[in-house]
Amino acid sequence: MYVVPEHRGKGLNKAVIEHLIDWSKSKGICDFYLDVYSENVSVIKVYEKLGLRSSLVEMKLHL
Repeated sequence: MYVVPEHRGKGLNKAVIEHLIDWSKSKGICDFYLDVYSENVSVIKVYEKLGLRSSLVEMKLHL
C-alpha cells in the first residue's frame, strides 16, 4: 500500500490493515499475509504493533 507523503503518519495504513483483519475474521479466514520490503522499517513496526510477525525471508541477488 502506498500513502502519499503528505498523508503519512496519520494512521491510514494501520486503519486499512485493521479493517482487513476484521473483515478476514468475519469471513472465517485464519491466516493473513502481506509483503513488505525489508528496508521499510517504519511500516514493519506498524505491522508488528498490529500483531504480524515475520514468517518468510525472500533472498534476492541484483545482477
